[in-house]
Amino acid sequence: MGRPKDLRIWEHYRTLPNKSVSCKLCNKVYKFSNAAKMLQHLITCPKSPETLKDSMKLIKDSSSKTKMSGLSEIETNDSFISPSSSANTTINAEFQDTDDHIKTELARAIFVTGTPLSMVQHPLWIQFFEKLQPKFKIPSRKALATKYLDKIYREMRFELNEELNACSYLHLQCDGWSNLRNEGIINFLISKPQPAYVKSLNTESNPHTSEYLSQEVEKVMKVYGANKFLVLIGDNARNIQKAFELTKLKYPHVVPLGCCAHILNLLCQDIVKIQEVTVFIMQAINIIKTVKRSQRLSSLLIKSRQGEDSTQTLKLPCATRWGSHVTSLKSLKANKIALQILTVREDVVISRDIKDLILSDDFWTKTGECISILEPVTESIFYLESDQNRLHRTYITFRDVQAKIRFALNEISTLSEESKQQILTSVSSRCNMAMRPIHFAAYILDPRTLGVELTQEEELKGMEFIYNLSQHLSLSNVMADLACYKAKENFWARGFVWSSLDSIEPLIWWKGICGSTELSKVAIRILSAPCTSAATERSFSIQGYIHNNKRNRLTTERTEKISFICYNWNLKHKAECEDIQFNEENTLEAFIEQVNEHNSLDEIEPIEPIQFIACNNSESDSD
Repeated sequence: MGRPKDLRIWEHYRTLPNKSVSCKLCNKVYKFSNAAKMLQHLITCPKSPETLKDSMKLIKDSSSKTKMSGLSEIETNDSFISPSSSANTTINAEFQDTDDHIKTELARAIFVTGTPLSMVQHPLWIQFFEKLQPKFKIPSRKALATKYLDKIYREMRFELNEELNACSYLHLQCDGWSNLRNEGIINFLISKPQPAYVKSLNTESNPHTSEYLSQEVEKVMKVYGANKFLVLIGDNARNIQKAFELTKLKYPHVVPLGCCAHILNLLCQDIVKIQEVTVFIMQAINIIKTVKRSQRLSSLLIKSRQGEDSTQTLKLPCATRWGSHVTSLKSLKANKIALQILTVREDVVISRDIKDLILSDDFWTKTGECISILEPVTESIFYLESDQNRLHRTYITFRDVQAKIRFALNEISTLSEESKQQILTSVSSRCNMAMRPIHFAAYILDPRTLGVELTQEEELKGMEFIYNLSQHLSLSNVMADLACYKAKENFWARGFVWSSLDSIEPLIWWKGICGSTELSKVAIRILSAPCTSAATERSFSIQGYIHNNKRNRLTTERTEKISFICYNWNLKHKAECEDIQFNEENTLEAFIEQVNEHNSLDEIEPIEPIQFIACNNSESDSD
């Protein structure tokens, strides 16, 4: 009886007369069927999707292991082999399997933690593993960078692809940056609803035009099923947003969105650039620079803080993160008493202008007022850029920002009416820029609010969006469900349906409590969408952490694989590694600390927080 056909391979081939076979993808013909050649062809076929290639590679790996184990069994049953040899063969095979498994886990730990691959060449690590297990040979750097990296990457890629293919609704986010070698990189993440890192594209010499970006977005969508995608989100750069619009022409159901956190960051920029605010901010920065330039003043400031509750150091704002001005002003305010003590000392030399500012009540009043204007914006940025689903909170968050800033301006006496009006105009403009019908729909579908604060026009836009999406999904009873949901009738008339809202999120509520209704299919798809592309920024942080100045010989392809493993492993095991964060907030704090310790602050060129992380790793790697 012949060996049974592996349907995972044969399903991609057609059987022709005379026992020949033809590839369904590229029509390549094999005169005789050979499973090994057919498998290898699917791995190398130019028309084979990446997901198929990954699955075929795993089949190839597993078949290789099966052959090795089968060989051991044949040797064991051979009548010429003594029982002792048979036992030794089995023990050696088991040890080899265990040895390879340990090496794989060691490699995974190195990749996930961003440790330089050269650590395996250090004599102390070699000595440590020799003492731990003399038979264990630590893998070489080359083996880590090739065999084990490819193996772990393929396994994780296959697992992720299986998970994404099983999902019924997906959302795509992407953004671009330049790596250490100034190569253009575009990262693609898919929210399901948790964001998963799926691809890092080296654009090489291709210009980042909207047409090129649209083609790459479409390629990613086709891999997992274009009809599954609803939201396309990136920053508010013109080429990215136009690329999304071009994609929408082919797939009318998709929704192009700008990053709400980026829009709030732009609002901070608008406020800081108002003339009166700019003058004050420069005064505050000059005070911080005066202290940080002088080693003696910095030391005396620390002594002046002794006995106080606050131990916060002075921080400078980041040139590209306008929200960091709040952090800077708060650090200045926390050191108010210590700075005033320092200023009145007779043995301290500080310019008269700086002394007058520090001792001026008007300056500290302006500091508090400026914080009161900017703080609602920065708090909202940190709230919305979380990986949690907060699309349903976006509308009310922007409303709160408007209300808080308006209230703060009413209490401020140091700004002119013209400046106040400029701030209010900027707030209104940025809020209108951020809000889209999907935000209104998500707010309506939040069972805690039912869209109660929407205007009539906003409510109509939200309901129209829900209707259009239901038509795309071929659902006929959604609007009837929506009416009952808002009126709390029929299914929603029962009190227990609403009783669990305090303990669960709206997305879980729609999945678990209301999963039998047609409206839930629309609600789940909308509420699972991200409201920011902050996850993409975090993927850049990881890439910059891995591919830094000391590891500048890492190839772009290898960096992508390590970043893929690192990001997705940390996402999957988030509860196990809460203390290890590669988020934007931490990188910003680290960047500010670095700037504060610099001796010649005026010579510092503005750099992104991600680039600082790349400079902060003291270990080397030449892979």
